[in-house]
Amino acid sequence: MEENKKPQEEVKPRRARVKKARGHGGHHGGSWKVAYADFVTAMMALFLVLWLVSQADTKLKEQIASYFRSPGAFTSSRGGIMPGKKKISREPSKLSATDEEQTLYGIAQQLQKKFDSQPEFANSKNKVVVEVVEEGLQIEIVDKADNISFEVGSSMLNDSARRILEEISTEICQLPNPIKIGGHTDRRVFPSSNGYTNWELSTDRANAARRVLVASCLDPKQINRIVGFADTDPIIERDAYHPANRRISITVLRQQPIDSDPADSIKDPVMPDSDDADSSESKRDERLKKMREQIQRDMSDKGTGKTGRENADESKPKKSGKKRTKAEIADAKLKKEGSVTVGTPDRIPDAPKRKERPADEP
Repeated sequence: MEENKKPQEEVKPRRARVKKARGHGGHHGGSWKVAYADFVTAMMALFLVLWLVSQADTKLKEQIASYFRSPGAFTSSRGGIMPGKKKISREPSKLSATDEEQTLYGIAQQLQKKFDSQPEFANSKNKVVVEVVEEGLQIEIVDKADNISFEVGSSMLNDSARRILEEISTEICQLPNPIKIGGHTDRRVFPSSNGYTNWELSTDRANAARRVLVASCLDPKQINRIVGFADTDPIIERDAYHPANRRISITVLRQQPIDSDPADSIKDPVMPDSDDADSSESKRDERLKKMREQIQRDMSDKGTGKTGRENADESKPKKSGKKRTKAEIADAKLKKEGSVTVGTPDRIPDAPKRKERPADEP
């Protein structure tokens, strides 16, 4: 029976077959490639924007910043998305006197800071004077000895003055206020065969400034008037030939008078501190007090019928018309020297004793 038994075959363990996915990059698939491509694209766009910003000039940066500060100001009737299509006309509501004052003062600060700090206007420092006056925002381009806007006797603007006017235009064109432009000259008289004087020259220079402002950004309808002052309104009155008297003045006129709204009116564009206000009021009170005292003194003099000189003369001892004797003269001299006290019954010394004293000799 043992011979009939067949040997048992060894059972081999089965191996598990792992089916690998093909075409998707193995275990993780291909999704990481999409995420990596998105990341690289975003980084490329970021560095491209940074490079473009670094290549932009200062003027473009200022225009972009100005747009985001007041985007509504750029909805003018000039141009649009489609050629020939006008946007909605800019008709802002009228501001109160306070809001208008704050707007003018803010633009004045921006302009002055721009011309004082930007490198491209380094040669024009102290050439542009910006201030808020009763009439409105006044911007003056003043000539310097080494930096002029016009050649002598000419109304042609140079490149430096053109850049200044273009920069001014980009700021004031945001406002709906009317604009007044004035031209000024010094007292220098140049020969002319056709009777061309400083009156025509100052007007032509103001008109040349108007053309640059309109070509840059300003709406022509905002121009209120153009005035030529010749040499009648100098800055340096003691020197009628000073270069600073040759200037162009651009005034953004107020839409609201300062005193139209008493609750909102601001007399001083620079808001003073409480301490400054108190000090100014105290100085004013002191001046008024001195004026009142002077008036009272004058009235008291008029009431007595005597002048101040006459009142002062009354305090002096009056000279008697009667001729004094030698004894009275000696008595007065002793009283003056202090030897005899006035009002006391001191005895006057005799004449011989007076002669012995050297001080009594005539």
